[in-house]
Amino acid sequence: MPIFNDYCEVVFWDFERKKNTVYNFEIIEFLIEDAIKSKYQSYYYKPIIILLMAIIECILYDFLWRVKQATIEGVSVTNNQKREIESTDIPNALQNYLDICLKRKLLGSESSDIYSRIQKNIEYRNRIHIQNRKKYLPEKECKLWTKHKVLTTGNLLRDIVIYLCKKYPRPIKFHSNPDLKFFPTPWYNLP
Repeated sequence: MPIFNDYCEVVFWDFERKKNTVYNFEIIEFLIEDAIKSKYQSYYYKPIIILLMAIIECILYDFLWRVKQATIEGVSVTNNQKREIESTDIPNALQNYLDICLKRKLLGSESSDIYSRIQKNIEYRNRIHIQNRKKYLPEKECKLWTKHKVLTTGNLLRDIVIYLCKKYPRPIKFHSNPDLKFFPTPWYNLP
C-alpha cells in the first residue's frame, strides 16, 4: 500500500520541501488518530485543516518552482506557460499561487472546480487569524471548523496531488509510480 511520501516523490522538486510536507502529513495522521479517541474531536479540526492547507500551499509553491527551474528533466507545460512562469516572480502567498495556476490553466481548464475549491479553502485557512479582520462567516470559529471541512480540504489535497501526478510527474527514475487509487485519506477515519 503506497504511503503519502510515495506520491510526493512523483511531484516534488525540492527534497527538503518534500520531507517537510511528509512530516506535516504525519502530524495530520497523528491528530486524526488522537481526535478519534477524544471526546473533544471538534477541537482537532482547525489544526488539521490549517496543516492540510499548508501542505497544499507548499505543493503549489514547489510545483511553480519546478516549472521555473527544471531544464534537463522538464515539465510537460507548453512553451508559453513555461516562459510566463519563468518571467513571473513567485511570491510567498497561496492566493498568488492560485492566481498563477489559474491564469496559466496549470490545474486544468478554467471551468475546473479545483480553483474555486482552493479559493474557498484559502478563506478558511486565513481564519488562523482569530481577529477575522476580513469578516469571513461564520463569525464564531467553533461553527467554522467542522468535520465536513476536514473532509473537503483533505479531498482537495488528494485531488491536487493526483492531478499533478497524472499531468506533471517527475521522471520515473525519481519515484516508485504509486497507484493513484490508493492515495492515503486518513480524514475518512473520523467518526
